[in-house]
Amino acid sequence: MVIAASCSREAPPPPPTAAQTPAPAAAPIAGPVEVRLTADARARAGIEIGSPVRQAAAERLKLPGTVAPDAYGQTSVAGLAGGQVVSVPAMLGASVKKGDVLATISSADVADVQANYLAHRAAADADHLRIMRLERAVAIGANSQQELDDARAMHASHASELERTSSRLGLLGLSADDLERLFTTKAVSSEYVIRAPTSGVITTRDVNPSQVVTADIALFQISRTDRVWIVASAYEQDVARIKVGLPVNVSQRERPDVRRASRVAYVDSQIDPATRTTQLRAELDNPGVTFRFGLLVDVELELPATMGLTVPTDAVQSVGSALVVYVQDPQRPDVFIERPVTAGATDSGQTAIVSGLTDSDRLVIRGAFHVRAERIRTVPLPTATPVVKLGRD
Repeated sequence: MVIAASCSREAPPPPPTAAQTPAPAAAPIAGPVEVRLTADARARAGIEIGSPVRQAAAERLKLPGTVAPDAYGQTSVAGLAGGQVVSVPAMLGASVKKGDVLATISSADVADVQANYLAHRAAADADHLRIMRLERAVAIGANSQQELDDARAMHASHASELERTSSRLGLLGLSADDLERLFTTKAVSSEYVIRAPTSGVITTRDVNPSQVVTADIALFQISRTDRVWIVASAYEQDVARIKVGLPVNVSQRERPDVRRASRVAYVDSQIDPATRTTQLRAELDNPGVTFRFGLLVDVELELPATMGLTVPTDAVQSVGSALVVYVQDPQRPDVFIERPVTAGATDSGQTAIVSGLTDSDRLVIRGAFHVRAERIRTVPLPTATPVVKLGRD
């Protein structure tokens, strides 16, 4: 094979003498690199020439993300009466089911409410018996209608107070059976339990045994785990292309084979002035708690398809820190010019070209690796030059 490469460079330095230090590095390239390939050489190397194709290409945008609790599925749990904590069986990070005991509190207020309940219920029962007697007495003229009306008014007042205390005890966790048991035994207790109002994981626990707590202060937070949020950050130049409803693929960074599909549910309207990014959110079903809170993930967005130029992926080569293609000189068919390009997404063996090519360009679409190898042999790259790798999906 006869492959000759030529490029426009500065004149080389004179040969070193024996007294001189080792030869200096090659001079920088002053113009575009040209590789000369005869038709016969191209045929033997299997090199094919073609044009870029303009077609609709979907672009994928990969962003870093984090698994976060579903804020709409977080429940704060507070005590409804102040007192001293007796026990806290619920541990931070533990899974709980609805109705599980989280803590037991000893409260004088609870004892007072139970005592009031017993008093109002006894009074309401006595009122009921008195009303029955008065109704019989009024019927035979032994008592006045006013006495009956007064008794009914008193009964209504006691019944109202009984309903209020019953509701308060219900909020403290006492069921109807518990209230009947309390009325039967008359055993007033100062202790009440705080139960989980929903199932999930305890993500906050701000209470310990012997601690004195006040009413309405959050003691626990329970977060659902069967559905999570994926929160990602996008740079401001990409935000305009990200819309609610775009398809999203989420994969674990340490286990890329674990993937879930979702859609963009929210895009923040503000840009962080420090990072110049904005947050977006996807919601993900999480059976088996595969995605744990705080896990780092990769978020890949499928942006809307746009018309653009595409070339076979093998046509794009990495040379030093640049991605390049080899374009045939229209005036010199045996000359191929190394041209830097900006590559977009790669899909099904085709790579989108964002900039660097036009529809009329003719370039190496097969066998570009051979052209690159000859280019590097004849025009060595500077040492320690980073190599850019073209991503493939």
